Amino acid sequence: MKYRYFPLLVMGLLLFGANFLSAIPVDAAPLSSAEALQERVNALWQAKQENDWEKVYGMSDQKFRKTVTQKKFLQGRSMVINGYSISTVEVDPDSQLKGASLVIFKTIKFAMPFEISIKDEWVNEDGVWNVKLSDPRTPFDTMTQ
Repeated sequence: MKYRYFPLLVMGLLLFGANFLSAIPVDAAPLSSAEALQERVNALWQAKQENDWEKVYGMSDQKFRKTVTQKKFLQGRSMVINGYSISTVEVDPDSQLKGASLVIFKTIKFAMPFEISIKDEWVNEDGVWNVKLSDPRTPFDTMTQ
């Protein structure tokens, strides 16, 4: 009588374990360098579209962050991005630590619509892709600062 419910307990634990393991994605393989860069490019432009310039600054390369403070970077940042498309994302096949992206975005400046192509250079620093920035970033930056 003592072990009457033991088989049911074992079956319940097995079913629970199988259900738990099925929730773990099987294809959780690490992203390739190009896929990781593609995700970073998209995250950067999503942040720009959402006017999250703190996030954009955090995605910049270490050299830029050492020379330009976040406070200075955030001054005059106000660009309306009405959409973007990523044209190309490439990783340097020789080093795997350098990359480039070409993004076309739509904006309005001085009440005029613009479609602008921006080619960004990227650098892989400690396993994370960061965009290489310089100061000022675009011709519009000098107009708004």
